[in-house]
Amino acid sequence: MANDFLFSSKRHLRCAEVLDKNTEHADAAHLYGLAAECAVKSVLLGASIILPTSDNDIPRGNRYRSHINLIVRILGSIQSGRTHQALFAMLQPDIQSFSTWNVDDRYKNETAIAMGDYARWKQAAAKANAMLILAASQGCAL
Repeated sequence: MANDFLFSSKRHLRCAEVLDKNTEHADAAHLYGLAAECAVKSVLLGASIILPTSDNDIPRGNRYRSHINLIVRILGSIQSGRTHQALFAMLQPDIQSFSTWNVDDRYKNETAIAMGDYARWKQAAAKANAMLILAASQGCAL
């Protein structure tokens, strides 16, 4: 079955917003990260941009299985000189806050999750969704 990053991003954001309203912030934070990640991946695929791999950034063989905390490290370099640069510019500077997000937080007690960037994660996920909607309207999202 093929990945559907466009649909997944919208689904994760919708669920994160419900959790946020119910003050389940630890789980909402997890889904905000996944929503932003899927939005970025959808636009990258729509723009035919391949995630580079190296020992320091994205692990070899896992181009689209890497999470947002790794993708933000190289986002600036993969967008430079591209026609989709304006789309990714919509995410700045909040998307960089996901460098402190960790997919493994799903295994932790919520009191052990660093939530200092929660507001920025929430805002970055909303910006990623806006970017995704615009990209989809331009035929630049998969």
